[in-house]
Amino acid sequence: MHSSIIKNGDEMNSYYRIGEVAKLFSLNIRTLRYYDSIGLFCPMYQDKRTGYRYYSINQFEELNVIRYLRKMGVPLEKIKHIVKNRNIYDILHIFEEQKTEIRKRKLELELIEKQVDNRINQIIEALNHTFPFEKVTERTLPTRKCVFLKENIQRESNLEMPIRRLENMAKVQDSIFLGKIGLSIAKENLEKEKFDFYDFIFLLLEEADITHETCHTVSEGRYLCIRFRGTHKEAPANYEKLILHCRKEALRIKDNSLEITYVDYGLTQDATQFVTEIQIPVENAYA
Repeated sequence: MHSSIIKNGDEMNSYYRIGEVAKLFSLNIRTLRYYDSIGLFCPMYQDKRTGYRYYSINQFEELNVIRYLRKMGVPLEKIKHIVKNRNIYDILHIFEEQKTEIRKRKLELELIEKQVDNRINQIIEALNHTFPFEKVTERTLPTRKCVFLKENIQRESNLEMPIRRLENMAKVQDSIFLGKIGLSIAKENLEKEKFDFYDFIFLLLEEADITHETCHTVSEGRYLCIRFRGTHKEAPANYEKLILHCRKEALRIKDNSLEITYVDYGLTQDATQFVTEIQIPVENAYA
């Protein structure tokens, strides 16, 4: 129900208190108070006897414009200028700007969707046991882009600080949630069977990632792989299996290992569902 007030001897006109306007426009009262505080949309009339402030029904069109522009994502400062200096050319310019911004956001969402799809497929693959556990397999893996950060990491170390340094260097966020963080043992330490610490932490890059000048290409080729239940803490015994297989099959290690935990604490508290894979690039020893 609206409040009717006679102002300056005019005919009965319709004025509304802040709660009534908020309800009519499905807005929060705090939003209207904030608009008032920044001079964007202020009550037109104050009753000197009661101190109550009222909005005129003639202001409703202006509030509709504000609400519409906010829905489009236009910043409040820009809306304030438009409302106070409204003309068709300014509105047209804003629409063109917002159309460009919408296209940009659409592309960003499409890239995020692709990342999420990749993560879904990765988790489903891990849960469905696409590859056997605790068994060495040989696979041909494609070329991949990575950012490597040289870090001496003990097997029991907390990885949070190295991950933050790596993400900041690569200008990529949420990488651990997207399953792209990994650890690496240098080729020379693999050959010496030193599995008690890591030499690198790395980030697998996707299309949506901002590549860094130190971006490294992991070559396509033959990899000995082993997938096991658990995290990096359970890796040493599986490295031993890979090295033993290399010797039996007369294979030579070509480069550093890649060790990725696909399912860990970030996704589940059930340790029986943790899945980690080690990949070591190899070639024939007598090629």
